[in-house]
Amino acid sequence: MRHHKVELVPKQKSLTIHIHTNHTGPHGMPLVYGSTPDRVGFIKGSVRFSSNYDCKGRDIQIIYEAWVETHGTANDKHSSHHPHKEVFGRKTFTFPLVHTKHNGSIIAAGVYEKEFEIPLIHPAADNARRSFESTSSTVMHFKSSPYLASPPASPKSSPTSSSTSLPLTSASSESLVLPSSNYSPNSRVRYTIRAVLRRPFPSLNYEASQEIWVVNSDSPRQPSEPSMHSSISCPPSPVSEGPFVVSAAVQEQSGESEPTVVTASPKVDTISNEMLPKIRSNSMTAKLSNNYFNKQRFVLYLCYLFILILSLTICKQLSS
Repeated sequence: MRHHKVELVPKQKSLTIHIHTNHTGPHGMPLVYGSTPDRVGFIKGSVRFSSNYDCKGRDIQIIYEAWVETHGTANDKHSSHHPHKEVFGRKTFTFPLVHTKHNGSIIAAGVYEKEFEIPLIHPAADNARRSFESTSSTVMHFKSSPYLASPPASPKSSPTSSSTSLPLTSASSESLVLPSSNYSPNSRVRYTIRAVLRRPFPSLNYEASQEIWVVNSDSPRQPSEPSMHSSISCPPSPVSEGPFVVSAAVQEQSGESEPTVVTASPKVDTISNEMLPKIRSNSMTAKLSNNYFNKQRFVLYLCYLFILILSLTICKQLSS
């Protein structure tokens, strides 16, 4: 009697945040060009949750925060460090999932995805733009679900789109534009997005976070087509461009969680034809200097060898 082997599939689940942008900022963070006095910029992205088994959990909360972190030192008999955090922008979305129980504590296996769009303006001006929240759509694909036979489909935004230009109202001014990201020794301006999967006690919440580098200025023009002679050159700014999506992910496999960051290599810029003769002359000078150095090193080795032979000869004569 033959026994069929049952292949055991390891339990896997992941929670990722994808930011739709074409640019990369410092430390590999996704870069987004934000708002100006003439237009409103947006942070566009999506949160993706996947699991190949029914796992514990409720709905996912997507939390956007813009905050300033400052550090100070006070000298009162002894030095003490005083950190301070001030939030000047916050928005929360609810990412509903499909549950197999009525109390909503077990999530059905499948792949879930929700897109979000966050305007980069002051909360006072954001209150008049509540309609932006309705633009976020939810796309769910299930392997097997007793509640949904065919998942609803909604149009997705292009992954290369990073901001949408909309004119500000007449009542808005430069004071409504948020500050750009900044890292200094005593203060930091940061923009973060967190996705939190709430789980019942005693399980811990499942969380993924992504920091975004925001520059509140106009987006630069797209670079022209590269010439036939291309090489690596120093870019004028620390921002590199390339059609890719930066994501921050937290994956869990067989009970172990491991953070992963997906990035892409920067684009290669071009060198003008005027720089080619200088580069060639520098390379020729480097070759000549290398040859001269090699000759001197060879002569030095010969001197060492002659001294060694001479010393061995003298020792042999003295011993005899």
